[in-house]
Amino acid sequence: MDKVDPAYTSQRCPVCGNTTKDNRPNHGEIFKCTNCEYTEHADIVGAINILLNGIVKDQEKYLEIQGLLVNQSNVPQKLE
Repeated sequence: MDKVDPAYTSQRCPVCGNTTKDNRPNHGEIFKCTNCEYTEHADIVGAINILLNGIVKDQEKYLEIQGLLVNQSNVPQKLE
């Protein structure tokens, strides 16, 4: 697995993707999403987001190797 940039991973909600410093009230250990109200320890949220980023990078690399390009998983792609 490649390295994943940890920037903002403890500020981004792993459920809805909302990223803001306001998700970390008082820069504390508790993460609470201002959008969907998902709540968890900020270190756990950061770890989940790093894992998700790693999975996405691995999938992109696999698709590139296979010659498949998918920009959005739910949008059909025109093959030429």
